[in-house]
Amino acid sequence: MSCINPTYCIFTGFEPYDGDYTVAGTFNSEDYFTGGTYFIFYDNIDNKWCLSTSLGGSCLQFGPTNTTSSCPDLDSSFFTLGSCPTTTTTTTSPCNTFDFDAVFDCLVPTTTTTTTVAPTTTTTTTVAPDPCSGVSINASISAYTTTTTTTAPTTTTTTTILYPCNFEGVAQFNIFDQYMRCGNSKVFKDCVTGLNFYTSEIVESPFGNLPIQDYVYKAIINDVSVCVIFLGLVDNISGMDTIILEEEIGPVENGSCELCVPDPPPTPPPLPCDCYLLGGGPVPGTSYRYINCNSEEAFIFVQRGSTGYTCSQTIPQVVSGGGNVLLNSGSCETVNCIATPPPTPVPCEVLEYHVSVSAPTGGLYFTYTDCNGVIYTGGPLDPNDITFVNVCSASVPISDPNNPLGALQIGPTGQVCL
Repeated sequence: MSCINPTYCIFTGFEPYDGDYTVAGTFNSEDYFTGGTYFIFYDNIDNKWCLSTSLGGSCLQFGPTNTTSSCPDLDSSFFTLGSCPTTTTTTTSPCNTFDFDAVFDCLVPTTTTTTTVAPTTTTTTTVAPDPCSGVSINASISAYTTTTTTTAPTTTTTTTILYPCNFEGVAQFNIFDQYMRCGNSKVFKDCVTGLNFYTSEIVESPFGNLPIQDYVYKAIINDVSVCVIFLGLVDNISGMDTIILEEEIGPVENGSCELCVPDPPPTPPPLPCDCYLLGGGPVPGTSYRYINCNSEEAFIFVQRGSTGYTCSQTIPQVVSGGGNVLLNSGSCETVNCIATPPPTPVPCEVLEYHVSVSAPTGGLYFTYTDCNGVIYTGGPLDPNDITFVNVCSASVPISDPNNPLGALQIGPTGQVCL
């Protein structure tokens, strides 16, 4: 979309920037203006008009962000529409038409005498001495220099805004040497999680330029390596994230998210591994779940009436059997944990067992285990309903102690369970 105004004037009092700026072509789909070695162009990253030493360069001054104006809208205190007015005062030398006439009107009285002599008449006129004799004029002309005065345009804008709150302090801006921080935030979207990050701080690409919208960057955000897409600016969120751009990957439409590989997170230090004393609990014993010193899940079974030791990063948890952790006996360098380490697992064979009711008594239960020593409960078996069942167990199933003695018959079927 073209700007309807072909010429603008900049007057800051700083000579390199000042002068007329006229349309010179198109940049970022908008007209751009040039005045000597400086340019006014539309920045489509922050959506603002920018004064710079080059097309697409860093802004020396800029207008409001997210502008929809197709014409430059820099600060009206130094930026005006049209050519810079020049007021010239020219004085025409009056000597160009100088005409000097000196007129002397000297009235000289005369005396006339008439003498009559017959027959001749003689008339004699006597003239008095010339009074203009010895009269003169001294005239001098001094040259002078005409002065041409140029007065710069002065634009005064007075705006009164009433705010419901007061702020005290001093704000200093150097609009031609530094970035001016505005009340909007830059938005970056995580390529993997889709989470948005916001910051109102200045963020530069690895090349020292502003980030490019819809480009993918490898970044450090809040001390974590991530791959993000720069989405642009928002003016309704005050960003607090810390964002450092490390690598520019490329446009998101080129699959740059897939090409970006964040650095892996540092490996956290392992949790301390302590030695625990475990109790066997009731019949037939207790199965415990724990996390060994390699951060792996493991199980240990302690027979009834005995105790065992294990090194764990967490307090061992009872899986079955009703036992409990009797004592935290310190580090794994203690004598007990070194002398009685957890038993080395041996190959476990799971067999099939036939469990049936051998007496006319209902509601009978039994227990069996897996290779980790976890205890399971089977049943109930009832002569009037379910009279038998086949189960796979790493140990011989046993009757519940509350069952009548001999009420269940248990024996292997000869089959190996997979």
